Amino acid sequence: MRMSFFDKVKGALTSGREELTRQVGRYKNKKFMQGTVAVCARIAVASDGVSSEEKQKMIGFLRSSEELKVFDTAEVIEFFNKLVTSFDFDLEIGKGETMKYILALKDQPEAAQLALRVGICR
Repeated sequence: MRMSFFDKVKGALTSGREELTRQVGRYKNKKFMQGTVAVCARIAVASDGVSSEEKQKMIGFLRSSEELKVFDTAEVIEFFNKLVTSFDFDLEIGKGETMKYILALKDQPEAAQLALRVGICR
């Protein structure tokens, strides 16, 4: 029986997510969590702003993300809300706050790249 194109794509995506989840498990530390959530917050703001709908969508992702399940969900959501609030206060302050946590990963290029991949896959 031939596998359809969509089955192949679905299989590739599933195995890609599983690999991403496995890799995140290697970086189970606060610095990585903060950098990853900062990427997610920055993307959320850049794509749709920080409307309450976008916040809820992002919180839903943070709760259900296989990649981020290695972290305490309440801590992840609290940190996301903290970052988003800094954008509510002032766009430039929000950008600075998120970049502070993203740049903290610069001494770990693999972790930084993984944080970007998780943020983009949301």
